[in-house]
Amino acid sequence: MPWCPKCSTEYRNGYEKCHDCKVSLVQDEPIIKKESTPTRNGNWVLLTTAHGVEASLMVSLLSDNNIPPFTKQRGIDSYLQIVTGVSNNVEIYVREGDLCRAQELIEVMLNPIEPEI
Repeated sequence: MPWCPKCSTEYRNGYEKCHDCKVSLVQDEPIIKKESTPTRNGNWVLLTTAHGVEASLMVSLLSDNNIPPFTKQRGIDSYLQIVTGVSNNVEIYVREGDLCRAQELIEVMLNPIEPEI
């Protein structure tokens, strides 16, 4: 089965290019390197700051679309999440190369298009 060497998506036989990355597929399964915990340094950029359930939905949406998010909580918010189960002021970071796509996904989530009747 062909694989995308950039995003590690597996394709059925007959496909030659990755739909998302626009690169040629390879036959060998890519080796996924385990990354160290991301920090604000490097190529991670702040996408948005959200609260509670909204932050969880954003993280799920990004993950489902192969955009790995990194979250960070400020001050006592991480403690409050443990005690109350609610998180406030969650900073959501994405890789710099994923920023435009992530912004589009979040925009659609926050402002859904209503069908005309």
